Amino acid sequence: MTIIATDTTPRAWLACLNCYNNGRLVGQWVDCTDADEVTLNQLHEGAGGPYVGCEEIWCLDIENVPVDREMGLLEASEWGQVYTEVGPEHWLALCAWVRSGSYVAEGRGDLASVGDFGERYCGHWGDFREYAEHWATETDMMDRWPDEAVRYFNWEAWTRDIAMDHTVVDAPAPSTASLSSVTSDTRAPVAIGCGGSLLSGSPSSVLVSDPATAKPDQPSEAAGARQCSQRDQRLVPPDLGGRE
Repeated sequence: MTIIATDTTPRAWLACLNCYNNGRLVGQWVDCTDADEVTLNQLHEGAGGPYVGCEEIWCLDIENVPVDREMGLLEASEWGQVYTEVGPEHWLALCAWVRSGSYVAEGRGDLASVGDFGERYCGHWGDFREYAEHWATETDMMDRWPDEAVRYFNWEAWTRDIAMDHTVVDAPAPSTASLSSVTSDTRAPVAIGCGGSLLSGSPSSVLVSDPATAKPDQPSEAAGARQCSQRDQRLVPPDLGGRE
């Protein structure tokens, strides 16, 4: 099976707002990391201008950014900075975290807090059960249990129990991909995303978040489980002139 990695670099389609309002489509795709450095002269190269009234550049479309709306150059460049800080290997995970709506924002805007994401991100897993077993092993949960308790432990019920404190998101990857998890705090469970490159194929695994303050010392037999799933999707820009 061939796996095709997809570029996940956040980009913005920058347009001259005056030209756009007057029926002229003048703009170009740029990486968000460079958005605040683009000038009106650069934007109008090959299109004539700048014309009288050309004063403002605006992001009319975005790609690989977890908020689906127009924005200014400063905000686009700030998302580029977040991408640089978190790295391409974790960018999709952060994007899914933001799209969940239960993430930690930097200040009053939509910008994600990289520090909070780093504290919550727990890597990739094939499914929630695998993650639960790994956590139990890493925390030595059963070290002092009697042999009978270990032998007859109800993994299925316990996994359902701790899943109630997790948000689960399908990973957009074939079976070679896995599940990504992020820890939360007591205020609200966070949802996670998938890290690494976006791979070809249909979603086949999930992503989880694990509340840092809710790790149980003793398993319980809770019957219900809450799983919120949300497929991570790349933004496909409309036809605004295409990318050079």
